[in-house]
Amino acid sequence: MAPSNTTKRSPRAAKPAPQTPAEPAPERLAALKDEANRGEEMAPADLLKVVQWRGVDLRVPASIDDWPIEVQEFAEDGMAVKHLRGLLGVAQWNKLKTDGHVTKMGDLGDLSETIMRDAYGQTMGE
Repeated sequence: MAPSNTTKRSPRAAKPAPQTPAEPAPERLAALKDEANRGEEMAPADLLKVVQWRGVDLRVPASIDDWPIEVQEFAEDGMAVKHLRGLLGVAQWNKLKTDGHVTKMGDLGDLSETIMRDAYGQTMGE
């Protein structure tokens, strides 16, 4: 009889289950819950960032890479109003105007700087 080539093997350790991601930033989660409670259309939390400007929560794309190309073109062409309207979407933009938050060009500059700094960690023109 030929010797057996079997070797004893110990059982493999089970792989740990992947960790679930931590809860999103509390301000994002609160804003999204508020939006849901108002019955508005929600986007997944990883697609949006919430920026607070003058007491208003604004939702913007999570990354500059997620901007529609037209938004970048408006920024490069110096079209501040079209840039912000495209970035925020028509509903948010109209609400800012209707509520009197954006009434002067200085408001636009402050809003743009706040979004770029708080959402993207940049200043305008970077």
